[in-house]
Amino acid sequence: MIIAMTLFTVSVVTYRYMFQTSQNFKKAIEKGFIVPDLDEDWSRQEKTVILALSTECSFCTDSSNFYKLLTDKSDQNREIKIMAVFPQDKKVSEIYLKNIGVKIDTVKQAKLRDLGVIATPTIILVDSKRQVVDSWVGKLDEKSQTEVVEAIFKRNH
Repeated sequence: MIIAMTLFTVSVVTYRYMFQTSQNFKKAIEKGFIVPDLDEDWSRQEKTVILALSTECSFCTDSSNFYKLLTDKSDQNREIKIMAVFPQDKKVSEIYLKNIGVKIDTVKQAKLRDLGVIATPTIILVDSKRQVVDSWVGKLDEKSQTEVVEAIFKRNH
C-alpha cells in the first residue's frame, strides 16, 4: 500500500512538473482587481509588472530567461517597473534571484493570495492605480511570452 501511494505521488508530481504549463490555467486575476499597495508609490510608473514567484517553484526557475528579457526591456523604459513578490523571506528571495541570474531592484515578501495569485509563477500587469490590466499564470510558451511582452511594452498613446 505504501509503495502504491508513493508511486502515485511520484507520478502526479512528475506529471505536474513535466506537462503542466500556462495552458492549464485561465487568467488568474480579474482585470480591475486592486492589488495591495505593498508600500510602493504606484503612481510613479505608468505600468508595474509583478512577478509572483516562489523559491520552491520549478516553473519559476525554468522561466528565468524570460524574466531576464523583461528586466532588460524595462531598463530601457522608465514608465515600466518590474518587481518580484515572494511568499518567502526577502533575503532568501534575493539570493534565489541572484542564483537564477535575474536582477530585480524591488523584491517584496507578501502573501501571494492577497495579490489574487493562485499559482506560481504569475505575471501581473498593473496600472498606476494598482488595477490589474492583465495576468498570466504558469510557465509560458513562446506564443504567450510574445503576448506578455506586447502587452507590457505597447504604448497607450
